Amino acid sequence: MPEEEWTYIGLTSVEYQKGDLIGKVLAYSCLVPFFILSSLVTLIAFRRDLHTIFYLLGLLWNEVLNVILKNLIQEPRPGRGTERVLFDEFGMPSSHAQFMWFFGIYLSLFVIFRIKAIATETARDVIFRVLICLVSLGVAGVVCCGRLYLQYHTFSQIVGGAVVGSISGILWFLLVQMFITPLFPWMLRNNVAEWLMLRDLTPIPNVLWFEFVQARTEAKSRQRKSR
Repeated sequence: MPEEEWTYIGLTSVEYQKGDLIGKVLAYSCLVPFFILSSLVTLIAFRRDLHTIFYLLGLLWNEVLNVILKNLIQEPRPGRGTERVLFDEFGMPSSHAQFMWFFGIYLSLFVIFRIKAIATETARDVIFRVLICLVSLGVAGVVCCGRLYLQYHTFSQIVGGAVVGSISGILWFLLVQMFITPLFPWMLRNNVAEWLMLRDLTPIPNVLWFEFVQARTEAKSRQRKSR
């Protein structure tokens, strides 16, 4: 009887040296992209916002671009001693770096240009927006360090992924803001969009504040009616 050959799903296969606490933390950081994707899917399911949907589509397109570039460049991943990293795919550019920098750059641009300042904006609001940008880009940096520390990519592959992801994020943001967003009203004028309860929140300057006020007002109104 021929010996059975087993393989693995490389999507979440992350290794680190046993007893290496830093390596363990950085290995978990490599799972951040999957957390982001699942969070976006959940957000879309509950909010049905067109801009969030196109954010997810941008991330998916960014992944397709990464696959295309890897197969064109065909640069192997680094060796780990005498042993190759447990991946059959190529390493240039790093998909984790490209994903995280697309996410971080797009989110930063969204916070800066899409969440418009309101008349009553306080210093706390400005600090909150700055923190979102710093945290998103900081997490992208940590994930990149993890891929380098765990020897899944070379430094050039990490930099390549970061550059491609940043450029891709900027271009996708410009595409959505300048050409796709004006089409949102047209996209919503059909029975399918109504059945899916899709929404365009673009005209609302600060969606977070708007939803907070609306929810608080509705809750107070229902409390008064129940008395």
